[in-house]
Amino acid sequence: MTPPLDLEAVLRNLRKLSCPQAFLDRLPPVTAIPDQDYFRSPAYLPLREGWAAGRFARALELQGHALEVRLADADQRFPDFHLRSDGVDYEFEFTEALPPDRKRGDEYRDWASARTALRPYHAVDRNEGLEIIAEAIRRKANKFYATNPHLLVYADFSGEGIDLRECQADRKSV
Repeated sequence: MTPPLDLEAVLRNLRKLSCPQAFLDRLPPVTAIPDQDYFRSPAYLPLREGWAAGRFARALELQGHALEVRLADADQRFPDFHLRSDGVDYEFEFTEALPPDRKRGDEYRDWASARTALRPYHAVDRNEGLEIIAEAIRRKANKFYATNPHLLVYADFSGEGIDLRECQADRKSV
């Protein structure tokens, strides 16, 4: 059985600059939080941001960069996380790209009461995927930040067939 989660202690640790693997190791085990709570409660949003920030930092580290990452301080509404790459500090905002009718928290709530553990997979084609990502970028671009943050977009669908160069070209039109 997983011990109760001390969310404030976890967040305090995630706000300390550290290498990507140490940062990821500070995240609680997935089983510590019921899925329907993890994706519905705003209290757990920093953990989702932390997971994405840590995975992104780890991927960059594997490409040969010297990386450190941390969540923003508790009293900061912006940015979501900080990344230090090769000695240069970057501010990042995080957003998720989901199909417009998809509410992951509702899905997990409904699945928690279902008689089966099977979950349907709804494929997203290339063009729809590009539009979903572009919309996620537009949502963030329409906010007015004091500085121009970098943006990490987590696409919660297969990216097969989506060319990063096309996303970059579409971004310029946002």
